[in-house]
Amino acid sequence: MKKYTPFLKFKAGELSAIKNLHQDVSKDLIPFFDLPRKGKEKYKSAELKDLIDKSFRKFELNLSKLSKLYIDDFDIDNDITIGGKPGYSYFLKKFSLPNIIPTIGPDRTETRNKIVFETKIANSLISDSLAIRVFTDDLKYTQRRKDISELAKASSKLFSDVHLIIDSRICNASNVNDYSKSIISFLRDSRDFPKYILTGSSITASIRDIAAVNSTNTMHRIEIDIFEEVVKSEVVKGLNIFFGDYATVSPNYSDVDVDDKIIRKITAPKILYSYDKKMYIARGSSLQTNPRGNKQYFDLFGNLIKEKFYRGKTYSLGDEFMFSKAHGQGSQVMPATIVNPLVNAHITYMINSFKI
Repeated sequence: MKKYTPFLKFKAGELSAIKNLHQDVSKDLIPFFDLPRKGKEKYKSAELKDLIDKSFRKFELNLSKLSKLYIDDFDIDNDITIGGKPGYSYFLKKFSLPNIIPTIGPDRTETRNKIVFETKIANSLISDSLAIRVFTDDLKYTQRRKDISELAKASSKLFSDVHLIIDSRICNASNVNDYSKSIISFLRDSRDFPKYILTGSSITASIRDIAAVNSTNTMHRIEIDIFEEVVKSEVVKGLNIFFGDYATVSPNYSDVDVDDKIIRKITAPKILYSYDKKMYIARGSSLQTNPRGNKQYFDLFGNLIKEKFYRGKTYSLGDEFMFSKAHGQGSQVMPATIVNPLVNAHITYMINSFKI
């Protein structure tokens, strides 16, 4: 599927997953990144500056081969300032590169959106592409639609390439009809964008909602249902619509504010693997109390590679990793290192094999 956009957190695992994609997969890929939230607490000004500085270094190390990418700070409060200006102002200054696509939205503060326009007017923002990110629930309200329209008009005066992103966030079976109707109704009157991305995920913030410990589950991907309902409508014919998802990480993911001494006690290993319009999920139990500890990952992958839908070790670097760990090879797997192969395998599948 060539019209595909993964939505990822700007964290080491996801960045490495992109870096490790085969060239034929990554050559036309334009991923979307969210700067990660801290947890329950807000960033302090110095912490946000440090996050942006470190993110830029990670960008240099991992994403240099990408032609373009979106970066947003949706998960970070707009009222956090750096040098008296919104944090995104410092971000735009740090990431002033032609392949960086900034993001605005009707849910942001007026100052936050204005910073993007002012930076462009001052010729400090090189990119001529801009994304407007809206949320499916917003499309139900007349005032919010007017806000989106006004943002689009203001954006088109400064940027020649304005994309519209409609984000459904967490999807479930009960909102397929409601969401798809809202999106179709909105697109009936908003046909001036050169590119649209419809995104969402069926992965909840807590994996416990979709898979119990020491179990496996096969989850239907509801975000695909919403997309299919929209694109089959006559209303959207002729529009350039991309499918997006959050790969194998929940849109609502945030780091857990838990003491390092007990993190292993409450953490259970998990793996997620996409196939057809489904996602296979397997979980172990506490890394601390289970006798297998981190070797549970070896066991989970050992079961995965026996499944008919496993695509083989040569399919992607992520699949190769899974195969090697299934055979107990190499170093132990950690919760922090598992994201890379899972996301890498998912994106490779979505680009090379997924059909919609």
